[in-house]
Amino acid sequence: NSKFGNSFALHWLAPTVTITLLVAIGGVCTSLIGKFGVYVAMVLWLPTGPLGKLLDTAIDAFLFRYNQSLVSDVVYWQNVLQVFIQGPLLAVNWISLESVGCTNSDGAELRAASLLLFIAAGVLALLCLYFGFIDPHLPSSMSLRKAVDGAGKCIDRPDESRAQNEFDSE
Repeated sequence: NSKFGNSFALHWLAPTVTITLLVAIGGVCTSLIGKFGVYVAMVLWLPTGPLGKLLDTAIDAFLFRYNQSLVSDVVYWQNVLQVFIQGPLLAVNWISLESVGCTNSDGAELRAASLLLFIAAGVLALLCLYFGFIDPHLPSSMSLRKAVDGAGKCIDRPDESRAQNEFDSE
């Protein structure tokens, strides 16, 4: 394997799997233990912040390997697609609150929150399964894993090479 061979598994998939497990375990704590389980879940979720930042760092490092116009396109479409993702998430949140019947009764909000945690853990688990088992078998042009693992091999950055050549000639 190359220097970048395990980059995807180590820097992308491992934090995502860990976050998924922590969300699922927190969901179990809130649904089985009750109000005290919320405090246990909060302690369990403390590492998700740094893990999310590690994932952000890996994504940024991947994007820095490409030229500016390609990165701008990727970031633009990321923001556009994020809008489309937020709508279904809002609908799932609303449906879970309605299905549990959040009224003023004790524990209704906690049950709704537990349901949301299980839905979130399920979506994250599907994401991990996709990137763990399906993505590696996709063609290189469609596989995120292959793009990340091959990113250090041959990246054309004409903007940087031109700037470096101008710097060297001075």
